[in-house]
Amino acid sequence: MSISAFSQFQFENRYTGQGGTDAKAIRQTLDSGYIAVGGQSQPSAIMTIMKLNPMGDTLWTTDFSDPPAFGFNVDQTLDSGYIVTGYAFDPSSSAILVKIDPSGNLEWSETYGSISEWGQAVKQMPDSGYIVVGQRVFRTDKFGTVLWSEATAGGNQAMSMIWSSDGNLVYTQTSSSTNGGTWLTKMDLSGDPIWTEAFSGMYTHSNCDNNVAETSDGGYILSGQKTNDTRGMLMKLDSDRDIEWTKDFQSGIVGSATSVVESDSGGFLACGYKVDAIGIHAYLYRTDENGNVQWEKEYENGQAQSIINTYDGGYAFAGYKENKSGKQKYFVVKIGGAQPIATGMIHEKEFKVYPTISTGIFNIRCAGCFGENVSLIDLSGRTIKRTVLTQQLNLGNLESGAYYIVNQITGASNFVEIIR
Repeated sequence: MSISAFSQFQFENRYTGQGGTDAKAIRQTLDSGYIAVGGQSQPSAIMTIMKLNPMGDTLWTTDFSDPPAFGFNVDQTLDSGYIVTGYAFDPSSSAILVKIDPSGNLEWSETYGSISEWGQAVKQMPDSGYIVVGQRVFRTDKFGTVLWSEATAGGNQAMSMIWSSDGNLVYTQTSSSTNGGTWLTKMDLSGDPIWTEAFSGMYTHSNCDNNVAETSDGGYILSGQKTNDTRGMLMKLDSDRDIEWTKDFQSGIVGSATSVVESDSGGFLACGYKVDAIGIHAYLYRTDENGNVQWEKEYENGQAQSIINTYDGGYAFAGYKENKSGKQKYFVVKIGGAQPIATGMIHEKEFKVYPTISTGIFNIRCAGCFGENVSLIDLSGRTIKRTVLTQQLNLGNLESGAYYIVNQITGASNFVEIIR
């Protein structure tokens, strides 16, 4: 099992870095590439945003040092640019929002010292504004101007935020104490809590991203650390938020499962780290639907922070890996899914969808792409459906709304609207 699984690793790349460099979050972009955000802490704080193509090659890297900051989360915006949130050191202990264009050029940045000490996760709203969670929950317009600000439902530090299947938002919270437990909250787009649950056996920390995922059975999967042990753990909740099961992973001096996603074929993939007498190790686990480990892989001198599902049915995770001299570098791994083609071939294939607004039936014009896999992505970045390209796609069973049709092989995308 492990041999066949590991043979599907498409790339394991270590990128440029300085002291304390760490990628905190990764997202797949509409061109089937990736955007990673984090930064470096030595010799000074610099937020680093890195854009990769589908093969993991660097397209551009943008550093922001004015003000000194560190990035924790990123979301692709409706204009194909990016919004990044994190922590600003000047003014001290401030949340920060940075808006960049598709090429990585700065459009604007704002700090929020009076509202939140941390910007931990960000999502763009349908009106192009943003919701940020951290020490507080706050909403801005598309230029970063604050519209409202609320305390988190549990009064604690928010860590990760996802869209729920009913169009609301779900976020995790943690306290400053390892034995303080974890909170899970669903809120509407006005910031009002719908429900909040507390779990005393799990602790989430290390500014981890995607430590919660909604599951296909209407429940949730959480990743973190046991409150009474130095082990990573997963916790599965049913649709009523009752605990179905918990599973522990490798123990060390320190250890945590930092991020988790559900697999299309059932079960889960989790990444994390542990520290033992030898040093720090990143790890990746594949479990079945009950949390039993099916295979695992470990990376010496590294830490994994964020794992995502990719459009082609694979997975990618990001963190850092040290080189022989101990310097930390961004580290990104892609496993499974379709094998990407060389960048030079992408532009040789035409891929057009028309009309762009319909009741759900779309015509496809392309050069040699029929039979290739495509993903339908909603504006929150969720994969709604996977299918193959034919001369006509019938998507009429989907709800009204805006979507991207993304060719999984070439990375080409088309924006469409379904109107009932």
